[in-house]
Amino acid sequence: MEELYHRLLSVPAKQLCSKSTLEDDYDSQLCDLVAYLRQLLGTLDSGISFDHQSQWPDPSIHSVSYLFMLHFQILFTQTRDKTKFPEDLFPGKALWAKIVFFLRNFDPFQISYVGPEWCRLLEHVKLAANAVLKPFVAVKLIREAIIRLDPSSSYLTPAHVMFLQLCLQTKSHIEALPIMDKHICNIPESTEMIYSKQRAVASLQHRMRPTFTIAESSLSNVLTYRDYLQYFSYGAMIYMVLKRWGDALHFLNIVVSIPVTSSISLIMVDAYKKQILASLQEHGKLPALPTTVTLHTKKLLRSLARPYVDLADAFEALDTKRMLDTVGKYRKVWSSDKNRGLVNQIVDAFHSHLLLSLGKTFAALNMTDIARLDVGEEPEPVVIRCIMSGALHGSLVQSGSAARSSMLRFTEKSVPFPVSVEEHIQKQLLEEQAALGYLHSSLWENNGGLESTAEFIQNMQRRQKTIDRVQKGSPILVEGLGNEFQLDEDMMEDMD
Repeated sequence: MEELYHRLLSVPAKQLCSKSTLEDDYDSQLCDLVAYLRQLLGTLDSGISFDHQSQWPDPSIHSVSYLFMLHFQILFTQTRDKTKFPEDLFPGKALWAKIVFFLRNFDPFQISYVGPEWCRLLEHVKLAANAVLKPFVAVKLIREAIIRLDPSSSYLTPAHVMFLQLCLQTKSHIEALPIMDKHICNIPESTEMIYSKQRAVASLQHRMRPTFTIAESSLSNVLTYRDYLQYFSYGAMIYMVLKRWGDALHFLNIVVSIPVTSSISLIMVDAYKKQILASLQEHGKLPALPTTVTLHTKKLLRSLARPYVDLADAFEALDTKRMLDTVGKYRKVWSSDKNRGLVNQIVDAFHSHLLLSLGKTFAALNMTDIARLDVGEEPEPVVIRCIMSGALHGSLVQSGSAARSSMLRFTEKSVPFPVSVEEHIQKQLLEEQAALGYLHSSLWENNGGLESTAEFIQNMQRRQKTIDRVQKGSPILVEGLGNEFQLDEDMMEDMD
């Protein structure tokens, strides 16, 4: 036990090491400690108990050690109590308190070496909160941990996916916005392993850079293709609940434009169905798929989402009878896809677009005229819903005579006070400036990574051979260009 405790305290936080400690030396020491603790954790059957508070180090100084001590303790309590969810792990208990203290004080740089163990601890937090039917208590804790590890929240991790799933489960949609509203600029992949060490050193010099880029964290082996799709799919669902249709469309566009070979996933099909509904809400028409989506994929998506395409066609035609018939015809489809609530909102959006189209011609309409549109119910409640939702800008004027119907008067969209507009624009400019600055630095880093890939090097070698042949007097003739030559453009060239 003394030897283990000595090893646990052998590598403190980087800022506490002596100035003579080189980057590579510190990296090697930390990697050795992680390898030792992983091997020990893998060979233990019953874990290790750390009963005395004095045995627990400061998590801000010995973050890696504290994290593994938590896993040792969790395994010990699971074995002792013969249950996956021991009582000590529940919210309010001693072990839960240690986990909370760790997640609020860990050193991000050290934890970047132990990505899988960090994600597994967050999974324990989620499951323990669910076990006592209090999943909401885990939402804020996991969000704080993600932001502490990477303040920019730009590096996609399995914790992001788990967090959004938890927010949907607990209906904590607004709690997800601090994570979702930040751009994802980095996704772990095998090619990143070549230059992750250089980026790790750069992260020490630039506080806004993601720290979750160390090769030893093995995140590229943890994050899957399905996780990538689920993150943006869950995010789109949350945006749709909050009626932020434009942001939802952006997330859904990412899902449907993922490269595929011959088949497409069910997640992509479901995303396309929701994309149609969100586009009808935002623009009143069928969405145009991104140009990166192949013709084969477009045909597959539209054939598998035929009821939704029919709904969009009826919506665009502004044909009330056809619209209501389509909604009724595919009622079972909406229910099986769990989109019935969204389709019901589309009916209200259809009425708004129908009235807006009339507002371009008329300044006012009475309820008798609107009733002729066959909106499926009394026209006045429909108009009131459209105005209160903000989809329709107008006012309902009640007639003093019982014999005369109410009047809908169309108005221009209200403009905020100029000072508030200026303040709002100034705030947006500052936010966009910060986002563009970070995006620029991320692009610079990714360019450096792409230049290290085998594909880029092979492409440059082919180009150099071609240039050498031309300089030796053997020009490459391209049909239709005479003595001129033209090199085929490569995707990697565009990214250079």
